[in-house]
Amino acid sequence: MLRVLELPIGLRIKVSDDGDIYSLPHKMIRSNGRIDNRKGRKIKPATDRYGYHRATFSHQGKRMSIFVHRLVAMAFIPNPENKETVNHINGDKTDNRACNLEWATQKEQKLHSIAHHLCDKNLSVLALANKKRSRRVEIGGKIYPSVKFASRELGISEWSVCKRGVFL
Repeated sequence: MLRVLELPIGLRIKVSDDGDIYSLPHKMIRSNGRIDNRKGRKIKPATDRYGYHRATFSHQGKRMSIFVHRLVAMAFIPNPENKETVNHINGDKTDNRACNLEWATQKEQKLHSIAHHLCDKNLSVLALANKKRSRRVEIGGKIYPSVKFASRELGISEWSVCKRGVFL
């Protein structure tokens, strides 16, 4: 099944529930004023360094790169709760079929990856990062629950808090 989506740059595209993306026939105005008629074609996505497929579009001098799984979800999966991310149910980042996608919050995505052992190698790194972020710090006799909180409260950078403060 194919559905038409309009991108924020004004370009209309077709999205299939199998994860294929097609441009529609459109006119392009060159910088010298000449009008080119462009045929619709299948877009070949690139794989980014994290393993996700991205499609890049340009229209009248504007350029946009967007995840293929996000386009498929926008076209085929309702999002009544306005969740901000799209989750691959089977954990395969290249499987962009509509039946394999769901809208999720970042917390739901993290719980899904832990439950399906998709991030086992990253758990120790994640735990260490969370521990570093939530270290208590003392500045000027007052104890703050974290560097970020102290930074906001004092109106100084996190780097300055790390230099001035004493970690507890």
